[in-house]
Amino acid sequence: MKNLRLWANYYHNMGFNLTHIIAKLNQHAKNPYKSATNDRFILQNRRQELSDLNSLDWENSDGIGVVLGFNSLRAIDFDFYCYEWEKYEHQNKLTIENIDKTINIFIKKALNKLNLPSNYEWVIRTPNGGFHILLYSDLLPFNIEQNKTKAFIPNKKYYEKYGRYSHDSNHVPWFSHIELRWDKHLVLPPSINGENKSYGFRSNCMPKNLPIVVQQNSILNLLNEFCYEEIENKFGYNLSFSHYEEEAKNDADWTWNYGEGEYLDMLPIFLNKTLFKKVDAEITTDLALSYENNDILEKFKTEYGIEEDLAKEYFIEVKKFLYLCATTTDRLAPSAEIDKIWHTFILFTKDYRQYCMNFLGKFIDHVPEVRKDTSEPKENCLLNTITNYESVFGELNNEVWKVPFKNETEDEDCSNCSSCNSNCQSSCSSCEPKEHSCVFTGNCFDCTDSGQSCVGENPNNL
Repeated sequence: MKNLRLWANYYHNMGFNLTHIIAKLNQHAKNPYKSATNDRFILQNRRQELSDLNSLDWENSDGIGVVLGFNSLRAIDFDFYCYEWEKYEHQNKLTIENIDKTINIFIKKALNKLNLPSNYEWVIRTPNGGFHILLYSDLLPFNIEQNKTKAFIPNKKYYEKYGRYSHDSNHVPWFSHIELRWDKHLVLPPSINGENKSYGFRSNCMPKNLPIVVQQNSILNLLNEFCYEEIENKFGYNLSFSHYEEEAKNDADWTWNYGEGEYLDMLPIFLNKTLFKKVDAEITTDLALSYENNDILEKFKTEYGIEEDLAKEYFIEVKKFLYLCATTTDRLAPSAEIDKIWHTFILFTKDYRQYCMNFLGKFIDHVPEVRKDTSEPKENCLLNTITNYESVFGELNNEVWKVPFKNETEDEDCSNCSSCNSNCQSSCSSCEPKEHSCVFTGNCFDCTDSGQSCVGENPNNL
């Protein structure tokens, strides 16, 4: 397809891992135009090299896809039956404009429930009338059968108005179901289907900004609007297939398979409001820690001469620290060890910016301490960090953080400090290290070799 290589490079520059689609090589698949020709599975957990991307045969490709799940990129797929447009145009004098009007009702409602702007760039119209919304989000709070995609049928309200066997014959296309596409891959514009019809952005323009992070409470708001039902004192989703029975009898292929032969999981979900409240409180921590970047790990391993497993632990801990920075108004600081991996992360400027904005919802500045002004009392930034850390994540991983006073007892002497009135770990007023850097004090940066940085309420920071 013409210019598909340029599209692939544009998407890759957005931070996506890409698949390419050559239909004639996918004849084994149920839908050759939706199946990846390259190995998408190895791209689920590692960044795709640009050289690997450009080595693919884009000139003979029919389409391009994005690997979902990598760096928590997801998609919400609204499926409609639109295969008989021409027939209904003649019978009911419907036009493509009428059909687009119906689809746009759903798009506007979905964006509103997801707390996304009405002109959100990452809405993709599919050749058969449906649409996809691309976004970043956390893992689902639902149990999903292996190798299946979680899907939801419309509730009575939407089925009776927009369903396939609704009494309102003026509504074509028919609303079929919603899929939460949290893994596998998704076809992107300007790919084509088997009828040579194209995928396209709703705005008819290439997105200039990255997809937005959507919290799970917003996704639940969307599901509650379109799919929530109460039946016989039970409440949840997919509670009844009664309004699909006729369809099941008349559709020999009513097996809900799609794409590469993978299947939809439409098992009922019975909501437990207490559980969901707990899940929602944990969403952002899971999202913040889900980010992976092998380039950062490789750089850190090489620079500090450590093993890969330990480098991974460092990366987990700096993500925890950055999450705390994004979610508290307290002044925080990393230990000297965490500051090392933070510096390495920041060297990958674009990746760091994307991580902050897409996984934390705000940019976290790194502001080094340039003065040793102790004329005014300062909060104990590291102690604040530890307090916040342990309230969210549990016990501090001090094998990585290496905070000295976490390994000392209260009656330990302060032989390494010259002017301590009492225990060095908490109340040094003018502490100077003799053989090594002194521990963190109430003045935040009293020690001459702290190598640490504060973030938080300081007006010079954020």
